[in-house]
Amino acid sequence: MPEQIAFLCMLLLFVIFTLIVSQVLSKIMQYYLCQSISILEKPEKLPGSHTKRKISLFGLLFFFYSLSYYLMVDGLQLAILWIFITFMVLISIMDFEQQVILDKILFPLLVLALCFSSFLPALLLNRLFAAVIGGGILLFLAIVTKGGIGGGDIKLLFVLGLWLGTDKLLFTLFLGFLSGGLVSAVLLLGKIKKTKDTISYGPYFALSAIATLLC
Repeated sequence: MPEQIAFLCMLLLFVIFTLIVSQVLSKIMQYYLCQSISILEKPEKLPGSHTKRKISLFGLLFFFYSLSYYLMVDGLQLAILWIFITFMVLISIMDFEQQVILDKILFPLLVLALCFSSFLPALLLNRLFAAVIGGGILLFLAIVTKGGIGGGDIKLLFVLGLWLGTDKLLFTLFLGFLSGGLVSAVLLLGKIKKTKDTISYGPYFALSAIATLLC
């Protein structure tokens, strides 16, 4: 009985913590999006998107926080992973909602990658190489597709390279393109999206990066 009570108390604290983080992220996201309203895909939906955004943020954060807590043992590694997860979820929701990935979100993530360098999967040189490779591949695709890949995606892959290293970044690229392609195909077949509509790959890369780090 005492163990069950302790578990329920921990679960309650965990839920409260995730709720607080999701509320803070929602406010940060709203503030940054309002400052960048001229580049948003759907600025008219900005005022009425709070509830859906908060639910999405809470759901994704709770799922990935819980999964990482179950899989990770080291406290410091878990803390760093939670920081990474928080940024990835924020980027995913922002890009899904407005098809934009802001530099104001990516720059702190880049700085943190350098600060946590000693605790990340690969050596710094390997991660610098991964950043160039990831950004370079997306830049090449953007040129070939004449804007089919956005600048935010290019910068996101560059920053992800600094976090993941070459092997994990390449797997993230594969997983992101695969999942994004499958979802796009379903949306097109279901006539939810048209061929001329743009598809945001940022959420698929971001969530794939979390999955890659958890593997």
